Amino acid sequence: MSTTLIRSTLDVAIWFIERAESAGGRLNPGQMHCLLYLAQAVWASQTQGRKFMPATFIATGRGPLEPTIYHVFEAGRPDVDAVYPFGRAEIFLHDIWDRYGEKPVEDVRRSIEGDAAYTKALIEGRNSEVLVRAMTLAYGGTLPAPGKEPAKIVDGDQPDKPYYTQSGKRAVKWVPGMKRT
Repeated sequence: MSTTLIRSTLDVAIWFIERAESAGGRLNPGQMHCLLYLAQAVWASQTQGRKFMPATFIATGRGPLEPTIYHVFEAGRPDVDAVYPFGRAEIFLHDIWDRYGEKPVEDVRRSIEGDAAYTKALIEGRNSEVLVRAMTLAYGGTLPAPGKEPAKIVDGDQPDKPYYTQSGKRAVKWVPGMKRT
């Protein structure tokens, strides 16, 4: 069983929301699901089929959907303390944002709907799972030989040492130009 680089898809979703807000925008749900899907697909293509986060995507008539994230965000942004990605994961998410985050959601959705993994799942029927193996191949990656595990991904960076405010609340890493809500 392979491991993921990120412990929770919720952490990635909140990172994308805050990244959009820091740029003075708002991330709509469809765009968030597209960015999550692309992060998973691009990472898988770069790592011989490893998942970036523990997420499962289904194909719908309105683009990819991660069902758990859909339900968690149904009533708005959840009030949770996210663990912000760091090191290699943070660099990767910035790359995904730079490539797709500022594009209109319809353009991003159209490009996903043209990929072989999504198309195959949609042909199988509404709410069919988009397999990570198919994402890997659709985005130009290769899979390990049968019976072999992909090479282990090691993120040599360590999380930042936690700091606390005088009131005892944990301080959050601040990046110039990024707004906190």
